[in-house]
Amino acid sequence: MYSVFRSVEEIELIRITLHVVNNRDKVLKLNDGEINLGSLDPKLHEYIITHITKSLKEERARVGRFLNPDSKVQKWSHQIISDHNTNFIDNSKKIARALYNSMEEDNRIIPGDLLVILYKNKGTGALSLSLMKMDYNDTVTRKIREDDDTGKVYIELILAGENFPNLNQKLQKVAFIIDPTLITEEKPAAVLVLDRQQGNEGKIADFFQSDFLATELLLTDEIRTTQLFKSVTSWINASEDPRSVQNRRIESKIRDDISNERNINLYSIANSLFGEDQDIEHDEESSSLKKSFIDHILPKIGDPQFKAVKTGALNKLLEKKSISTSTGIIISAPTGEFDEKVKVTPIGRTEDQEERVNITIEDVILKV
Repeated sequence: MYSVFRSVEEIELIRITLHVVNNRDKVLKLNDGEINLGSLDPKLHEYIITHITKSLKEERARVGRFLNPDSKVQKWSHQIISDHNTNFIDNSKKIARALYNSMEEDNRIIPGDLLVILYKNKGTGALSLSLMKMDYNDTVTRKIREDDDTGKVYIELILAGENFPNLNQKLQKVAFIIDPTLITEEKPAAVLVLDRQQGNEGKIADFFQSDFLATELLLTDEIRTTQLFKSVTSWINASEDPRSVQNRRIESKIRDDISNERNINLYSIANSLFGEDQDIEHDEESSSLKKSFIDHILPKIGDPQFKAVKTGALNKLLEKKSISTSTGIIISAPTGEFDEKVKVTPIGRTEDQEERVNITIEDVILKV
């Protein structure tokens, strides 16, 4: 589902406009014109292209679909893509007003500018629309000019100083909307959303994806794999003894399945870890643990069956393994070396029922 968005090596900017959406000062300035690409500072041209191409490949970006076929932002965006010569300015204003309305009631939301960018994938020729919310910064700003005779407003994107725009600066919120002719029942993804604050602070963070775009995120195998790892980890950490032999076996099983990108079946995994239902029917503890395990993880992954796919970020988590003790000793190593060299043997429990273990590190060369 990601390929339609991410298989982009080079893009061409077709049209750009900029609108001011300052919810804190109750200012909505809608641009009556476009930014002239011919006179745009080359540094800003590179700044925009770099942010688009980087955001398209960002691992945190999520594919989604519009909740309602008649949702306004979807309709206006598709009209721009289908006939940008007629609809670009007027529809970009409608999109900016919709963003402002979704921000207006909450002053905690950071104000900024909305860049509406129509661009072309040079490889396929397909047009897409980028809706880029830019928070104010020290190097990129805008200049507003009002025509006294017509009352029209024109907004330019300019450099604030001599400093080169920070190409490593990460956008907080951006959406990419593809040509509607590329959306099918088999490939329902219609929008790619990168929202770095999404889900962290309630409405203040979710307004972009939920209120403004009116989309729901689709679970891909990449997302399901990450959610499986995170939810198993959180289930283990919430247990009475996260470092118990059983929990270490669970962690090892999930790490191994993901590392080898196996086909995942949550129910089969639960059976292998806790036992078949008929075998543990009278084992209340095992039955309870198995139910708790499935109930905790299934809502996070959506589908109990999928193929594990490692992303770069998840691979980094899988590459290392560590344990720590109550006395502050930490042992960390690459996962393969850890499993081969570090042996943990249970020897009993404390009065507080914490597990006591012997840890042996075998056949290593000591460096001092």
